[in-house]
Amino acid sequence: MANSYLKSPIKRDLLFLGILLLISLFYDYQNILFYRPQGIHAWRQTDCLSLTYSYYKENAPFLEPQLHIQFSDQQTSGKTIGEFPILYYFIGNLWKLFGHQEYMYRLFVLLLSYLGLFCLYRIAWKLTNSWMLAVSAPIILLSSPIFAFYAANFLTNIPALSTMLIGWYFIARYIENARMKHFYWAIFFFLLTGLLKVSTLMTVMLIPLAILLEMIGLHKLKKEGKAFAKPVLQLGLFVFMLALVMGWYKYADYYMSIHEGRYTFTKPVTLWETPRELSDMYLTHFKESLLPQIHRVVTMALIIIAGIFLFIRHRKVEKFWLIGIPILLVGYVFFVLLFIYSLDGHDYYHIDFLAVLIFIYLAFIRYISREESVLIQSPMVQGIFSIFLVFNVMGCANNLYVRYHNCPESDLPYRQIFCSRKEVDLLGYPQWQSDIMRTYGTVEPTLRKAGISREDRFLTMDDGSFNVTLYLMDQKGWPNMDGSLGDSLKIMDKVQLGAKFMIMHRPGTLEQAWLKPFMSHRFLQYENLHVFDLRPFAAVKQSS
Repeated sequence: MANSYLKSPIKRDLLFLGILLLISLFYDYQNILFYRPQGIHAWRQTDCLSLTYSYYKENAPFLEPQLHIQFSDQQTSGKTIGEFPILYYFIGNLWKLFGHQEYMYRLFVLLLSYLGLFCLYRIAWKLTNSWMLAVSAPIILLSSPIFAFYAANFLTNIPALSTMLIGWYFIARYIENARMKHFYWAIFFFLLTGLLKVSTLMTVMLIPLAILLEMIGLHKLKKEGKAFAKPVLQLGLFVFMLALVMGWYKYADYYMSIHEGRYTFTKPVTLWETPRELSDMYLTHFKESLLPQIHRVVTMALIIIAGIFLFIRHRKVEKFWLIGIPILLVGYVFFVLLFIYSLDGHDYYHIDFLAVLIFIYLAFIRYISREESVLIQSPMVQGIFSIFLVFNVMGCANNLYVRYHNCPESDLPYRQIFCSRKEVDLLGYPQWQSDIMRTYGTVEPTLRKAGISREDRFLTMDDGSFNVTLYLMDQKGWPNMDGSLGDSLKIMDKVQLGAKFMIMHRPGTLEQAWLKPFMSHRFLQYENLHVFDLRPFAAVKQSS
């Protein structure tokens, strides 16, 4: 009965989508969609939202987005740029139609990630002709904590990965039917991938390599005929696509240099340039806390072992996979060595490694479907494999819970079945935000009622990020990042630049003796937020 049901393509697809929906409900996406930016890397989340808000509220030109932080043009504007802002621009204009609704941003990214997962499922089906193996590939990806967390979030990493998967699907379609329209669509989606996150193009670079190998007769992707019938044109399209991507980042660097404001840090900091004690700390942190955020360690180990197995059985494995696997692994290691600070809590930097893992996994299930097809038809093997997939999904759901909720000590024994205490500490450290960020996120109506406009510059004394509190309040101004508001002279410099109000929430900040003179004009209090008027200090400075 089950086999006959799975013979229908529509029914196969619907069953997969049903499983995707069940996992999404298990992950609590139905509630997460309506959460404000929070959890680990709220800093980067609010950067993305702040850029989006400039398109919505200020009608910023497409190529001139702004942040709330005033760190450009000698600290008089927020003009900056990084990745191609098509996502921010689209959501900003969507907000113009429906209002400032953050859930729309999360929902759009989530739907795009679903489309990427569906394309991965279709690719795996074409490779294996096995529904169970085909479904397992997107489940493996969706049970990665960093994929699941950022799949309903505000960063561009998952949209880049999703457009890459869509592009690969069109490449698979092209190899199957040789229709150039599919190749053109693949180039289009790969272009979006590179513009959103250039490092995600790593697996895509295997395609021009395959075209070259086929041209010189070293490898064939198809038993009969050529997979790439117009190699010169197709290589030219790849070169053109890469030129557009590089052209964009050249413009972005120019834009940031003329405005002197950078919110992305793309300059390499290599392992050999980093002090030994710092690199040792990074590596320890990566091993103990960050590595499990990429995927369950046992799952990654099994996939790597599967990759090694393919080389042991290399005579029965297609050359494309044998060439691609070491290139991608070396590429990822090179990326880590080049950007060593990616090991220090920046979990989303490692989303690209998921593409490497999935590439190895696809190679393995391709081999299994061709050489061990009897094995995958065994009910016992299917049962064990299903338990393995469920284990990964449960571990990921637990990880998401820890990321979004405070975990009392009584809850930790259960949570630590899937997460170590160090993982809990890493994921839970931003949970001060749960109350504090709620307060900053609801203070705006009170500020407007008190006569404060969004253009009135604020000093946020207890915020060391670029835009977290500024975005949540919708106020332009300056945070106390790296002690930039650490003494009276720095405060007065900002007053001269137009700072009108100062806000803080920490009792320790309120007790700072050197800040007391600046607290002489209390303006309002909202719950635990204290707002002080700095305008009298500007008048005193001008009169002197």
